Amino acid sequence: MRKKKSLKKRTRAGRPKRAAAASKALTALAGIDPASVDLRRILAAIASDPAAPASARVAACRVLKDMPPKDDDGEDHRVPANGAPVDGLSLRAIDLLNRRRLN
Repeated sequence: MRKKKSLKKRTRAGRPKRAAAASKALTALAGIDPASVDLRRILAAIASDPAAPASARVAACRVLKDMPPKDDDGEDHRVPANGAPVDGLSLRAIDLLNRRRLN
């Protein structure tokens, strides 16, 4: 007589599931301070990387072009008209609102 096959599923080697890949990426990023990340340097690296896809290089150049200039001390000294506290997220929102076309 023939032996019956086991009903247990075999785990296949290959691409990890999305949840496993995401948890691995988050544990790798756990020791990085978000305040210490310089977005300009990252975008400049992408824009100058010949191995990166052309669309990624162009997108990085566009974002770099649209970024506000920084002073010598590295701080952005723009202040909104109402004098509200300024942080990076607020400045980005103000830039997006200013670029918006009015109908």
